[in-house]
Amino acid sequence: MTITILPQWKCSPIWAKRESYKGRKPNEQDAAYLHGASQWDGDYAPIAENGTAVYIFMAEHDEYYGSQRAWSAYNSLHDAYEEAGWSEEQISNVLQIQTPNDEWFAQRGVTSNYHGGGNVVFGEDDVLNWVLSYTKEENES
Repeated sequence: MTITILPQWKCSPIWAKRESYKGRKPNEQDAAYLHGASQWDGDYAPIAENGTAVYIFMAEHDEYYGSQRAWSAYNSLHDAYEEAGWSEEQISNVLQIQTPNDEWFAQRGVTSNYHGGGNVVFGEDDVLNWVLSYTKEENES
């Protein structure tokens, strides 16, 4: 799923991925990447080298992948940013993870199938605004 950015937002393209999409990975043109309900299939170093902001979203009790894979991706990305010379403050500005519990999902009408229910992230204004707040120039180390 590609999110099209309206011209008035004046930011470079972002890439959003959901569990049903198996396609392009983030690349050097992407300012930000929303990784939702999926397994990380790519390398980590190029993300840090390109200064791409990443928001990882996975249900705590995701039946398909489990939240541990999300945490593994987060930790690997964190390490890649460190190896690329980013400070802890810089990393915390461009790398986020959210693994909400069952109650969080229930508040949004999801009471089972947390993997498929992970798509609710695309309706979360705070997450989308975080992703959309990035331009390519802002995240360079």
